[in-house]
Amino acid sequence: MGMESDMDLDLDTVEHLIQRLKDTKAHERENAAIDLGLSRDSRAVEPLIQTLQHDMESTVRGNAARALGEIASPRAVDALIKALSDPEEYVQDQAIHALGEIGDARAAEALMRIIKQDNRHRWAATHSLGQIGDRGAVAPLIDALGDADFRDRHGHDLRWRAAEALGLIRDERSAKPLIKALGDKDWRLREAAATGLGEMKYKGAMKSLTEALQDENQAVRDAAKKALERIELAR
Repeated sequence: MGMESDMDLDLDTVEHLIQRLKDTKAHERENAAIDLGLSRDSRAVEPLIQTLQHDMESTVRGNAARALGEIASPRAVDALIKALSDPEEYVQDQAIHALGEIGDARAAEALMRIIKQDNRHRWAATHSLGQIGDRGAVAPLIDALGDADFRDRHGHDLRWRAAEALGLIRDERSAKPLIKALGDKDWRLREAAATGLGEMKYKGAMKSLTEALQDENQAVRDAAKKALERIELAR
């Protein structure tokens, strides 16, 4: 989960950047939001929330969302959840990424709705659920793992993304579905499943991972080897 952290910046510098969020020129506001995010200074949280909620330019709002994710303050979670309904995709996408960076479980329900209903942002929302690590997301992610229609708007298979997220959550309910995924025809899914089982350090997967050392794809073989090493170290 994210934590608030202040860099050792001069107060005048931070205040100057905050003032630039109100500049009449959109590019100045865009750059100020980026700089405040890079500063990771928690004094910028409230001004950035105001910018996210009220600025007329979508790029400024999106940059404010991104900055809030970099600062990673839980105080921004409610505003970022609301930003998931912003009319502009750029803002929505940056809010999804920011919620993953913050890692607060309050965002899990909204992100689960996205992976079920919105193929525009399914890729990002799936990863953010993994970052958050809320166990309530395990069941829908397992469903996604077995759903051939779990794709983005361009038709690209995203089941590997669900496997990756399950590995980050490390819930043993995921073990059998991930072991099954080691036999899938999509090498990206096999690789992600092997990596996920390694993240979980699941001893019951050792036989299947050993078999995966003979996979036709080098990336899968490498992932299986690393997973076995992680499990062995945990024994």
